[in-house]
Amino acid sequence: MIIDEKGRLFGKVSVVDIFIILVVIGGAVFAVRTFGNKTITESTSRDIVLTFFAEDVYDFVAENISEGDMFQDEINDVNVGRIKKVTLSDGYKYVQNKDNEIVKAYMEGRKYVEVAVDAKGQVNQNGVLIGGRHYEVGSYVTMRLGSSKISGVIASVE
Repeated sequence: MIIDEKGRLFGKVSVVDIFIILVVIGGAVFAVRTFGNKTITESTSRDIVLTFFAEDVYDFVAENISEGDMFQDEINDVNVGRIKKVTLSDGYKYVQNKDNEIVKAYMEGRKYVEVAVDAKGQVNQNGVLIGGRHYEVGSYVTMRLGSSKISGVIASVE
């Protein structure tokens, strides 16, 4: 018989013991896969400059962003770094005119915002890992810049 009257497998090992060992192994595998590659150590991180831009930002929101403000990922609660430079210009969108051409339309009361951020991260071929979150050029993100919140695109990681 495979399991005897005392609940031992082949009369030697308890089935409960085998179950506990499998649960512990499964938990260890889960922990390594979940938390194993997200920690950045000082030896693997380096200084980077991340550039972020947003079109169609209200004037009062854009003018509230300052150099030295913290740049935070709103959704993932990651402090990315400090704002090094803020560039504001007239806001615009691309629209279709009456001749079905796509043209740039400037919008009153709106700004185009470009922000350079000093950060520390681990750069790889797909972007940069900061605070356990991976950022790629072209990623659409919602960020808190000081006391302002805007959505835009990561333009570069250098």
